[in-house]
Amino acid sequence: MRIERRSLPWHFDSGPALTAFLQAHSPAHVAAMHAAGDRAGEMLAAIERHASPDGGPVRLDAEYLLARALVR
Repeated sequence: MRIERRSLPWHFDSGPALTAFLQAHSPAHVAAMHAAGDRAGEMLAAIERHASPDGGPVRLDAEYLLARALVR
């Protein structure tokens, strides 16, 4: 079994562009928004501030692990 650490660069023009992507493509974020109820907007604003403190473009390296196993 081999495990590799990899990353995928995420580039967005702004914090709101990032959260729009998350709302459209991340079931985990959609579920969190539903759980947050009427505070979902606050959650999205916090994500935007964290990802782009200066309000400019967002540049993130989304890290993940790739596990590969061969059956012999």
